[in-house]
Amino acid sequence: MAQFLANGKDTKINKRSQNRYLLSILRNYQGRASNFFPVPGFASSRSTKPATPPPKKTFSAGSSGSQRIHQDNSRGRLERMTTARFQENSGDDAPKEGGCDSTTVIFENKYEFCGYSLKITRFINAHLGYSAYVWQAGIALCRYFEKEKINFTGKKVIELGSGTGIVGILAALLGGDVTMTDKPNTLKQIENNVSINIPTARRHRLKVSALTWGENHTDFPTDYDFILGSDIVYSSVTYPALIETLRHLSNRGTTIYLSSELRKINGSSAFHGVHLPQYFNCQVVDRLEDKDIIVYKMTNIGTRPGDGLQT
Repeated sequence: MAQFLANGKDTKINKRSQNRYLLSILRNYQGRASNFFPVPGFASSRSTKPATPPPKKTFSAGSSGSQRIHQDNSRGRLERMTTARFQENSGDDAPKEGGCDSTTVIFENKYEFCGYSLKITRFINAHLGYSAYVWQAGIALCRYFEKEKINFTGKKVIELGSGTGIVGILAALLGGDVTMTDKPNTLKQIENNVSINIPTARRHRLKVSALTWGENHTDFPTDYDFILGSDIVYSSVTYPALIETLRHLSNRGTTIYLSSELRKINGSSAFHGVHLPQYFNCQVVDRLEDKDIIVYKMTNIGTRPGDGLQT
């Protein structure tokens, strides 16, 4: 049920007005988020991402003010219902940088991978932009782990651009000691999904840390067994810093999984086909042809991190 919270107390509002407001938010949301599944959580701060056609959706508002989005999903992995609710912060709880706006719309969906049901929440209107979405490349990487029966037990794992945290959370549930990273304004949202999905007894094996590529990456160790990233190849401006970060975090024994949606506008094909092979052995291990999504498996060939990106 959608409701406004004012000064810690429930405040009833006109249901018809509430429904109209909810529908306007969802219509705006549908237009801005056309290239991902409608799933809750927060994602890494992405400036721009070209849209791809969204799946068909039908909208209906119940008398309680809850809005549900029914999505046709042949694979059956994504639950067919997204619930939206409103929360209004009091003046004393005004959001700080990276926090929520005075009115925050929270979406949540459930995914199922490897026998685990993941409940992912996303905060819309929380100054996170595209970081508030679950991208299809992340879903593709989770499905790859399921298909290949990947086991991270006892392995040291770091995820770059964790966003909503769906990939890193699954890796932790599959046994990994996982460090999930993103820009500082996204961390609270990752932590929210960690608290929902990771049992208390397992949380000591998962950390959430701020990492800005090319800036504080040297604060992290270089002995990871796995490095994970989904839809983090989205802006050519960030490519040199991303390569520098990958090279620092990896060694010859590190396996890197990158899941990327290739887009002509950002040169991602050249990044994977020309720039990365200068420093990594790259192999295509999975491909979604209809969405131009490719999962790459990479290993460090041992070049020195000070070598810079060749053109």
